Amino acid sequence: DRAQLSCICRILTPRPRIREIVQKSEQMVIKTNDFPADLAPQLQELLTMLEEYDTAAGGLLSGILENVEGTPMFDRLQSIKKQVSQYDLEGAAQALKPFIEELEKFGEEHD
Repeated sequence: DRAQLSCICRILTPRPRIREIVQKSEQMVIKTNDFPADLAPQLQELLTMLEEYDTAAGGLLSGILENVEGTPMFDRLQSIKKQVSQYDLEGAAQALKPFIEELEKFGEEHD
């Protein structure tokens, strides 16, 4: 009946908020051409330094952040910077691993 059809159409029609969320998530997708070519090795080096409790990791991270400023990765790495500044190197290492995996996976898919 017409009322049921109208109800179904409203349910299936994307709401503006849903469209906004989808658009934002699409903007967060990593695109390798948005980053320096040596980003993956730098992040891997950072991970090694964090796992070895090397406090110089903060300097390397600052350099990486300068290179990715204006990209989705910048905001994501800021949380790791906070952990490093609080000497939570183990937590920072754990938080960094998904970034590296995501970047490597994207690179493999687009080689």
